Amino acid sequence: RLVGFSAANSWQNVWRWMNRVDFNAQDPVFMKDVSFYFFSLPLWRQILQYGLTLCILALAGVVALYYFKGVLSLASLKSGSGKGRSRVHVSLLAALIFLLLAAKAYLDRFEILFGNHDVFSGANYADLHARVPMLTVLAVAAFIGALLWVYNAFASKNKAAMVAVLLYFVVLFGGNLYP
Repeated sequence: RLVGFSAANSWQNVWRWMNRVDFNAQDPVFMKDVSFYFFSLPLWRQILQYGLTLCILALAGVVALYYFKGVLSLASLKSGSGKGRSRVHVSLLAALIFLLLAAKAYLDRFEILFGNHDVFSGANYADLHARVPMLTVLAVAAFIGALLWVYNAFASKNKAAMVAVLLYFVVLFGGNLYP
């Protein structure tokens, strides 16, 4: 119900996207039509936010359910001995979350153009030459993490899952230190 209520309040994004028109002007950084930032970007951000929220809640619920059923335990996660449907289910949900995180990082690149600085608004030199490349690297790392989670679903150990999470957080925190 909560997701439905919040989605009902943002119907304007869908309405704007369905009735979008091109502005016939391109931004100088990404060479996209300016209408993308008014119509498509808000809708995609909203869809990704709902998708991430639902997937994280689903993953938490699935892990709790498997734990209370006795199918999944902390010892089986550490040793990688968890087999069967529960391992595949959890790994594929995590892969979907990482795929959504990759899409979110990719779209975050476009949000940089709306930066608010002391002297001016928009993207500055550090944004364009440090933050945009780091967000691209983060998107690639999250995509690789999604592939590792898919591999983890059918592997005998959980090393791929650990590498996926470690890779994502190293790039995420390293990217915050860089610019």
